[in-house]
Amino acid sequence: YEFTGLAAGNYTVCEDMQTGWQQTNPATGPSCAGSTKGYSVNVPSNSATVPNKNFGNIQRGTLVVNKVVYPNTDTSIFTVTVTGPNTNDARPVSANNSQTYSLLAGTYSVTETNPGQSWAAPQYTNCTDVVVSAGQTAYCTITNTKLGTITVIKNAVGEFLGNESFSFGGDLGSFSLPSGPFEDTASWSKASGWLNPGQYTVTETPLANWDITDISC
Repeated sequence: YEFTGLAAGNYTVCEDMQTGWQQTNPATGPSCAGSTKGYSVNVPSNSATVPNKNFGNIQRGTLVVNKVVYPNTDTSIFTVTVTGPNTNDARPVSANNSQTYSLLAGTYSVTETNPGQSWAAPQYTNCTDVVVSAGQTAYCTITNTKLGTITVIKNAVGEFLGNESFSFGGDLGSFSLPSGPFEDTASWSKASGWLNPGQYTVTETPLANWDITDISC
């Protein structure tokens, strides 16, 4: 670059940063727009030449973090963090949306803040040692699956004077619902822990003198 026809005096030289680029030189100097640096230049006369006031730039790359959530109707907000060269950037991202980062070329990792016990461990795709190249776009995908629970409710109609229990088995494991003495009707329940989406089977062991009259799931 060159400026001609300047009168003798003191000047500040800055550059207009372009989208997708970052300044690398000068590292110090007067502050300019966009958090960049410039040069303080003294022009001693209108015929003087001031050399070696060079600007350096490097093109940035792009990292897109995609958030996939099951069920896709969930409206939760998640926090993802990108770490790498001079970067530790945490941002919120909603279900089935994305965050876009403009980064210096380098290697980055993407992590997610634990969303809570009602979610399965996140699944990461291309989120560790992600290479972001100048002028290129890299992608990371984080998938979250919401967990559920099953509550088994046992209703009994009749008279029960003993201390037996109703016993159950199946995919939730073996468990019993205590009965205790009762007359006419009684009801008990047991909730499972957090479960991955899917089909589960619950069975009841027949108890002497009792008939299973209804199953509703």
